[in-house]
Amino acid sequence: MTNKCDKEFDMDELISLCIEQMKTREMKQNLEYIRNQLRHLSTKEPPLSGESIDKEDIAFLSDIGRPLTSASKSSTNSTSTKSQSLSSRVNLLLFQIKAIDAVPLVMYCLGRWFRYPERCIINTVSLGGDTDTTASMVGGILGALHGTSWIPNRWFLNLENTKTWDQQTQTWVLFGRDLVLQLGQDLACLDCRTHSIFPGRLQSN
Repeated sequence: MTNKCDKEFDMDELISLCIEQMKTREMKQNLEYIRNQLRHLSTKEPPLSGESIDKEDIAFLSDIGRPLTSASKSSTNSTSTKSQSLSSRVNLLLFQIKAIDAVPLVMYCLGRWFRYPERCIINTVSLGGDTDTTASMVGGILGALHGTSWIPNRWFLNLENTKTWDQQTQTWVLFGRDLVLQLGQDLACLDCRTHSIFPGRLQSN
């Protein structure tokens, strides 16, 4: 872990707790509800089965959409944003994003595409930002929710797989596929019901 501030530690803890909670049976039902709410809010369609949409949520989505729409217009000199491709708008996003922004992005992608784990990870990466971090976050949560059988073989086969000799420790240091397998085996032995805390932080069991 390379994070250095309290907010980043909080985000790490949140992702860890999400991974643990995804193992519970009722989480799929909760995620289904979140997904429906996101769909209604983004399309402004009438809600289904008596569900209501908070007007403040719609106003919020409209507000955050305006800066991106304005930037799209100025960058393409287009009079209609509807004619622009998704990729042209995604390119306006910054490369690096903070942990406190990455986690909400992951939560949004999870809530929208959790039923399709492969698509969820691809879409999360396509949205930009710190893509190795966001992919790791959403991948860990999806793995806890769906297991590993859905992971395409091409992802595993195309992973880099190298090793280098460490003169100081006189051992081989793994990178790529073998490192992923080793980390997976080590993590499988951990008890996720408890986690490390820092001074002043609450402990969850």
